[in-house]
Amino acid sequence: MIKGTQALHALYEVSTPAKARAAVRGMAGKKLKNVKIWVDDRGGTYPKMSPEVYSAIIDEAHQHNMMVHAHATTLPDQKAVVRAGVDVLLHTVGGQKIDEELVSLLKEKKPYWVPLIGLGDRTEVCENDPFVVQALRPHWLRRFGQPP
Repeated sequence: MIKGTQALHALYEVSTPAKARAAVRGMAGKKLKNVKIWVDDRGGTYPKMSPEVYSAIIDEAHQHNMMVHAHATTLPDQKAVVRAGVDVLLHTVGGQKIDEELVSLLKEKKPYWVPLIGLGDRTEVCENDPFVVQALRPHWLRRFGQPP
């Protein structure tokens, strides 16, 4: 994400609603159609995005006909961003079952939901699971030490 957006000068770190709105307006000025927000605290290594900030991003993006994709991996965060009007949920909820409240919100708001498999710093490909190995391109298999 960082490498892909550097050339566009479209990577922003914001901590207030005003800065969030300004960043989205900057992206809209570059004719971008999508905004990705990272809501969680990245395993305690980064400040969590506040509801005021992501709500401002979502509102401003929608005013510019842009879609907002949210990296939100906890049940409370997914509920909150769906309530705020996010268009795409990236990842499923980690480590717990979704509940009826989230199901109701998903039915009501109808965001896209993209279950992503993150490989992170792993050196094996999901323990050679045939489903994953067959789905990955050869250069990714080589990168993670698997024969293509």
